[in-house]
Amino acid sequence: MIFNETRFLFLFVAMAFAFFVLPKFLRRWVLIASGVLFYWWYDRWILLLVLDLVLLTYWASGRWGIWLNAAALIGLIGYFKFHGLEGMPGILTPEAAASALIVPLGLSFLSFELIHFCAERSKGKISPQRFSSVAAFGFYFPCRMAGPIKRYQPFEDSIDGARWSWVGFYRGFTRIVWGWFKKVVIADVVGLVVPELHWAGSSLQVIKGLLAYSFYIYLDFSAYSDMAIGMSQILGLRVPENFRLPYLSRNIREFWSRWHMSLSSWLADYLFLPVSRRLALAPLRFPTILAVVIGYLVTFAVCGLWHGPFLNFALWGLYHGILLSLYALYKASGISLRSIGLRGRLVEAVGRIAAPALTFATVTMGWLLFAVQLPKARSLWAILIKQ
Repeated sequence: MIFNETRFLFLFVAMAFAFFVLPKFLRRWVLIASGVLFYWWYDRWILLLVLDLVLLTYWASGRWGIWLNAAALIGLIGYFKFHGLEGMPGILTPEAAASALIVPLGLSFLSFELIHFCAERSKGKISPQRFSSVAAFGFYFPCRMAGPIKRYQPFEDSIDGARWSWVGFYRGFTRIVWGWFKKVVIADVVGLVVPELHWAGSSLQVIKGLLAYSFYIYLDFSAYSDMAIGMSQILGLRVPENFRLPYLSRNIREFWSRWHMSLSSWLADYLFLPVSRRLALAPLRFPTILAVVIGYLVTFAVCGLWHGPFLNFALWGLYHGILLSLYALYKASGISLRSIGLRGRLVEAVGRIAAPALTFATVTMGWLLFAVQLPKARSLWAILIKQ
């Protein structure tokens, strides 16, 4: 865990001090310099690669130049995801995934941010006048480990307007402490039960390990986001929220509007909507609902492979794509409890309890595809079915 290392904390405190003490016109260079130091300390060899990516993104001009740069960023993600793999660990925790996939610190998140920049620039919504703005956006290190995936314009607009306040410091500091508590005190303890998935021989052990993994991955992942958001709140910089009690969602679409929200919105803006709209407007004139279904399947297959080039990840993505497609078909059908004659406060109360429970169970079953390799997942499902 990088956030609680002394040198990381020293770097953040030094950055925050310089950010507020030095003149405003130097703020972007403070963010750049601290980002350079971050990579120099933790991933020295990748520093030049990050600098090259930022430079190429800034220099890319014209529609073709911008999209070629975006294609290069996608190719870079693919290279590090697929090249030099030595296999996936038996139980995939977020930290084990980062180690197994040998993706340099935050490269996926940085690439997604720069692809967003390219896409918005091609639409004419972004026209940066200075390199320091793009570089500050790319080198800002608190969001580099596990997101959130920033958006350029809100982040850029917040730099000059940021000001020190004890209210911002209190909110940010308490958010950091809460994230640290979730990670070290809760997630790491819950994670001790997760290895039961590897040797489970009964349905009770499978369920126990699966529930532990479900809460572990949420607590661990959201803890990193909490700490990154808390640091940004201290600085007065705008970064998006990433989790909003996703396991209380009443349906699978709501779940994805609460889980890894910065990734979900990125996928919606730059993959799902373009694919589904293109299909709906294609010469074959796909029916809207069919375009939506294909859009979900394509988007979440890519989302699965983004987590790693293994079949279980692709199937996990397709699993969620199918669930979202079924929900879209259900909503398009117009069927509801009221439409089939089920009314009354008791029915509504049961529905308010049953819907989140069913969504949580469905999502948790899907984590089995994410947590372990496919042969092991099949054997665990066999245990659940037989017993």
